[in-house]
Amino acid sequence: MNINDIKKMTPKEVAEFCDDNYFNFPIMKHIESTDDLKEASKYMGILMGHYSFLASLLAHLKYMIRDAKVSGNQKDANDLIDKRTTIDLAFNIIKDQYAMISRRITIYEDLADEMKMTDYIKKKK
Repeated sequence: MNINDIKKMTPKEVAEFCDDNYFNFPIMKHIESTDDLKEASKYMGILMGHYSFLASLLAHLKYMIRDAKVSGNQKDANDLIDKRTTIDLAFNIIKDQYAMISRRITIYEDLADEMKMTDYIKKKK
């Protein structure tokens, strides 16, 4: 999939593509072990790839919309705006999912540190 493919698709097809690839990305409900951390790391890598791809599409769509408006093709401009809106939504969902996983990792690490402190205090008594 590239910008030329997106250009050829209808706004509905772009929405379906985003639905299949970005709106239904698995959500990590919790991180409670090192295996969960490995899974989180894998998901974060995938999300960063999606993030970069969608950011690139948004950059291309910006000038494509401008070109359509300048050439007076309002239908193409409107279709491209619809596509940009859908891709922007997917972009923000990916960004939020990445932030959520990152926050869950931080919480896991904070809890692990707290457990170490509790164990340290118990050993000193």
